[in-house]
Amino acid sequence: MLSRFLRDALDVCLLRIKALEEYSYAAWMPAVWLCLVGMADAASSNDLDASLGGRLVFFVALNWLETILLALWLALWYRITERKPLEGSLFPLMVLCSTPELIAPAVAQLPDALNNLLQLVMMAYGLVISVRALMIATRQKLSSAMIAVLSFLPVAVLLASGANGIASELGWVQDEPPTSAPTAEEIGL
Repeated sequence: MLSRFLRDALDVCLLRIKALEEYSYAAWMPAVWLCLVGMADAASSNDLDASLGGRLVFFVALNWLETILLALWLALWYRITERKPLEGSLFPLMVLCSTPELIAPAVAQLPDALNNLLQLVMMAYGLVISVRALMIATRQKLSSAMIAVLSFLPVAVLLASGANGIASELGWVQDEPPTSAPTAEEIGL
């Protein structure tokens, strides 16, 4: 069963998507996988000045919330557009769609310019995976799947903004470095 889950994770990354009913696993498998993705995000974060435990809890909770909301949103979208309930859960499939994030710690070690570029590419690829997965697994048209996934982006931005606000309240967000060198008067000369 675990080998099938891992094979499906690789297949989803390679855009080899199956019907939704094929993504049924023991509940612990997607749960552990999503926690691993959260751990990878925590390991790749250079922006938070928090303990390792704090970062782990923060990113794992954020990934859980985002994935649950995404799966619920896409199921609701399907119900509205297709006028029938979805047969099965999108949660395991959306967890598998987050698999490329597991390379985030390696990307974070690259120089800033390359790191930023690869993060942008990873985000775009994540959108492609999610759209294709939704389209094939639920047998929707490409346009409907694109609208469904892209219409979740404002929610994702709100989640990221809220998470940043929470991190700021906890004192975890590092202040921006000064944009210019201090003057002689500022340093007391």
